[in-house]
Amino acid sequence: MSLKDIMQSQLMYQASLGRREFKTIEDRMNYIRDTCVALNVEVAEFLQELPWKPWRDTEDQHLDYDKAADELADVFIFALNLWITLGQYAEGKAAAELARRITSKQSINMDRLLQNYNTVNKNNTIINGDD
Repeated sequence: MSLKDIMQSQLMYQASLGRREFKTIEDRMNYIRDTCVALNVEVAEFLQELPWKPWRDTEDQHLDYDKAADELADVFIFALNLWITLGQYAEGKAAAELARRITSKQSINMDRLLQNYNTVNKNNTIINGDD
């Protein structure tokens, strides 16, 4: 399934919930706020499936790749809902615009990496390339 197919499926799902049209900017902002909260909850649920606690041995912590992958899919869905809600794109253009912006950001990030911008040293300390 392509990004375009995933986007179309999510657009149809959102429309079936009546979340496609917002009567006021306040309605749209409330939905964006609530979706951001849900997105953060899903990120926390993703993290709970990984051995993330630095004060405990990794071997003593729970690790479930399948549950983590499912939670990460939820994160993506909520992020996609934000994209759909924020977007002013024609029906078939939302996926192409998202792909274009992701590709652009990846290029910027690679340029930053090549210029040693915000790199991490061996002690996991972020070093800003501007310093």
